[in-house]
Amino acid sequence: MEKKRFLAVILSAVFLTGALGALVVYVVTTAVSGTRSLPELLERADDFLSQAYLSEADEAVSQAFDAAMTTDELLSVLKRSLRLAELKNDYSSFKQLAMRAFRKNPGSSELCRVALYAALRDGDAAGALSLSHGFAALPDVQALTGEALFRAGTPLEDERLQEIPLFRDYILLDTVRDPDRFLEAARVLQDERFYLDAALLFMAQGRIDDAYLTAEQHLFDERFDEAAAMIAYDKKEYRRALERLSRIAAREPETESRADLSVIRGDLDLLLGREDRAQAAYERAIEIKPDYSAIPYINLAWLMQERGYTEKAFFLAGKAYELFPRDKRAVMEFAKRLFRRGDHARSQEVIERYLAEWPAADDVA
Repeated sequence: MEKKRFLAVILSAVFLTGALGALVVYVVTTAVSGTRSLPELLERADDFLSQAYLSEADEAVSQAFDAAMTTDELLSVLKRSLRLAELKNDYSSFKQLAMRAFRKNPGSSELCRVALYAALRDGDAAGALSLSHGFAALPDVQALTGEALFRAGTPLEDERLQEIPLFRDYILLDTVRDPDRFLEAARVLQDERFYLDAALLFMAQGRIDDAYLTAEQHLFDERFDEAAAMIAYDKKEYRRALERLSRIAAREPETESRADLSVIRGDLDLLLGREDRAQAAYERAIEIKPDYSAIPYINLAWLMQERGYTEKAFFLAGKAYELFPRDKRAVMEFAKRLFRRGDHARSQEVIERYLAEWPAADDVA
């Protein structure tokens, strides 16, 4: 009788332990994912990413990944993981999630391509090569495989590279210098970086309209803001250029300490007639890096002259000449100010010295 009672107690304890274990698993799972659905978790990740809360975004992406089941769901999570990797400038977590996603569904060519891309962005060419075998016939996988071989140090003459037409045609396009080929590569490989290459090649060829059209149609992502702003500036779309630069400043406050961007903002504000803003931008550029460019000094001198501050204008022109004696713009601005003050001899001397010392001097900014 005592033995039966003892066995009953043991069985009760075992059952209770199992029940408690299940409860603990349920509580932990609930604590991790809450009662949120995948769309809610993705929205939460988007909110954290938009505010650059990287730790919180990392946790939200991880929770969403655990909840994702289908290929489309996994791709949605990986899209957020890539955005997080770009913000952190660290692709290791993105690669790990992409690899896990591919293991969840090894028959998915889309997940294979993302895993390949992730491995390459993380600098793991060998890892990328280990993934591609089952989908080697697919054009986009071929191109990424070619990039992996190239990054692994494979000679260009290697037959494995020569057998990959998309790699030969697209990844090594710098030997072609044809922007239309880059546009085709962007469409085939679904990689926006090729649109940037095309836009920059259009610029180099003087095809400003084509460059601007490419930037406006394809370079929406904020990582292209700086290049797109420069293209808009050259197209004389000054308000659009300022919009792009403002996005950079809002997203990355540290760019306010960049002299080059401050000079460009000053130029844009000046062209748009916003003289007070232009003055502030030029003064900020000079404060950040006094020897960056003659432009802020020259344009500030013009602003001061327009406002009747002749002596201040002369001082700024002299400072530009002192710092940039090889810059033709600084030389001519200072010579002009000297001439207007009646110092014709010194004005002529400044010009003659410039021509004697640097007869072939470039106009250095």
